[in-house]
Amino acid sequence: MIYKLEDIAIEIKQDLSLDTANGAIVYWLKNNIGTLNNLIYTSYAINDGDGQISSDISIEAISILKKLYELYNYDSLIRSNLGASAFTAVTEVSENGNRVRLVNRTEMGRVYADLKKQTFNELTNLINGYLQKQGGSAVVSVDGVDGSLPNETFYTTYGYKRGSNNIY
Repeated sequence: MIYKLEDIAIEIKQDLSLDTANGAIVYWLKNNIGTLNNLIYTSYAINDGDGQISSDISIEAISILKKLYELYNYDSLIRSNLGASAFTAVTEVSENGNRVRLVNRTEMGRVYADLKKQTFNELTNLINGYLQKQGGSAVVSVDGVDGSLPNETFYTTYGYKRGSNNIY
């Protein structure tokens, strides 16, 4: 099935209950199709005229693209809730029986950071599942670094060293 970016943007908007304009999501998708290609070793391209993805994209690849947008969304929410605007001097005001409570934006930033971590783990699982389904045997991490060291690398109290581990 051939998908348009507009259709994927509508799905993202519904899944995340966003009030963002479809055009902004389509723009993000168009600019980040290369990230999807790099992560899952594909070569999807966008037709400029109608916004269709040039080849038949799988549901799994669309899920990865949607999860990438979700990660971006949490990242922007974290940025908007941290910084100078996050500090409020008043946490609760009560007058004439009405009560107003301000939410601690720093705490909201922490919650969003936890959600971002969870989304990152889900994204990693989606990518690994996609690659294994395509016949790949290697499980990779999202950023391309699996945390392992080369065979000839070892750790000393002075840091990582290359070569043999002969200290005598």
